Amino acid sequence: MSAARTLKAVAKADDKAALQAAATGGKEPASLVAAEAWAILDPEAARPVLRPWLGSGDAKVKLLTARALLQAGDSTAIPTLIDMLAGADIPTCNRALQVLRSATGKNDLMYTAYAAADERNKQIKTWREWYEANKESVKLTLPLPDTGTQLGRTLICSQGRSQVVEIDSSGKVLSTRNIAQAWSAAGLPNGNRLIAVTTQPKVIEYDGEWKEVWSVDGLPAGTWSVDRSPDGATILACADAAQIIEVKAGTKDKKVLWRGDGTGRPVFAKRLESGNTLICLQGLNKVIEVDAAGKQVWEAGNLVNPFSAQRLESGNTLIAAMINGANGLIVEVDSAGKQVKVHKQGVRQLYAAERLLDGSIMYCDQQGLHKIDAEGKTIFSRREGNITGFSNF
Repeated sequence: MSAARTLKAVAKADDKAALQAAATGGKEPASLVAAEAWAILDPEAARPVLRPWLGSGDAKVKLLTARALLQAGDSTAIPTLIDMLAGADIPTCNRALQVLRSATGKNDLMYTAYAAADERNKQIKTWREWYEANKESVKLTLPLPDTGTQLGRTLICSQGRSQVVEIDSSGKVLSTRNIAQAWSAAGLPNGNRLIAVTTQPKVIEYDGEWKEVWSVDGLPAGTWSVDRSPDGATILACADAAQIIEVKAGTKDKKVLWRGDGTGRPVFAKRLESGNTLICLQGLNKVIEVDAAGKQVWEAGNLVNPFSAQRLESGNTLIAAMINGANGLIVEVDSAGKQVKVHKQGVRQLYAAERLLDGSIMYCDQQGLHKIDAEGKTIFSRREGNITGFSNF
């Protein structure tokens, strides 16, 4: 849990003066950590003090100040966040978008941080036009969540049926697309979809209408997983070539991030916020983490057939291990690679698992797509055979 989140969780009305002192003391990062908690507890006092901070030349200060002001019910911070969408640092642009969407609920306004300048400028213009038309009546959705926002959709891939289905949070089918040997997918914040196909050395990005908007071919093999990193790079697991490929944001320029000796069989890769990458090595029964140079910096072993991995906010890692096909295991390991919790066992044909923003865990198996709570109780099931991957976005 971050320092800011911890402070908000424990702060009480009696702490207003202490929080104000910390926020206005001028000592970063303490002032920034305290600002949001102060804004929530004492919005009338916080708003006039925090507004000038929006003029800071430091993008981090502007972002955290805008968030604090929104928590205080001050919608005048919205133009600052919209302006930040034009920045050069893609991760910061994406964080500004998350705050915008969380506060306004405008998931229908598209934005792609790594898009070509003309396209991105058009998207930012749409955001500005929306604000100008609604600034007197905009209603904020508060409190802001501490985690990122999503569109409330899930992509479900079935290699056996050569099909990708998109559903909403209620399970309603929004669209279906026939794609031969589609193994897994990545839903993107702008509503686009990246699809991994195991039998073709090519990856395609589709827009909301399933129109092809980007692709990269000439890969060393078909892809088993696809991920779009915060900086816009595309990370591909080419298991049959024992390579992890990185494609530079907005281009088709490829490089080998990691290469095995043929025994590792990397079936999954996920870029972390740190810039490192998690890789599931099915052939070696372990999950590794590599840095930007492809050097291994961490591993969790003694995992039979690991097919997906997710680094949790706690620093632990959630792993879906197929075992022998009939006894799949969803397990959590700590920073030392030691198993600390089994969330589900005895899962047939377990290919993927992911902890969602609400704390539940979604996984897919031979019988369909499922969601379990913290105690392992099933709270959602969609019966559908041959599911090999899914993506919440």
